[in-house]
Amino acid sequence: MFWGGIIVMTIIGIIMVVNPYWVYKILEGWKNVGGEGPSKAYIVEIRFGGIMFMVVSIGCGVIRFLTNVYGFV
Repeated sequence: MFWGGIIVMTIIGIIMVVNPYWVYKILEGWKNVGGEGPSKAYIVEIRFGGIMFMVVSIGCGVIRFLTNVYGFV
């Protein structure tokens, strides 16, 4: 279960970095009545959030792996 969560978080982070317009379309696009897309600041924020998702998920995976291998508590 833990490893599945790490994989899901990493995939979400990759999607946020690679295609922030898709994230905008799903999360915020329905609120926008006009035809304008996301601002540049929004794209930067989504990409930064995706990087943080990946850093946290990979960091948790490394910590979990090291605690299993070396028996740290």
